[in-house]
Amino acid sequence: MIRETLEETGLTVSIDHLIGTYSLDNGFTAHAYRCLVEEGRAEVPPTGEIDEIAWHPAHALPLPRSNILHYAVPDALRGARGVVRNDLARIS
Repeated sequence: MIRETLEETGLTVSIDHLIGTYSLDNGFTAHAYRCLVEEGRAEVPPTGEIDEIAWHPAHALPLPRSNILHYAVPDALRGARGVVRNDLARIS
């Protein structure tokens, strides 16, 4: 996760804590972490995988969003640590 963040954003981060593990009812599982930016400046990488990097307030995240975000963002905002959510419904 740390390497991927650096590759995709140019930011060096450290993990503060695990927010939670989220498993959708289709078996897809993801982990959400609270990270701290240690150094760097967010920049679009030259790989062509990402078109834009932007910071958004949690209440105004752009669409489309991954299904995991519908669950992880509220948990992060309330300061959750280590929650486990299984068989979550996909949200369109």
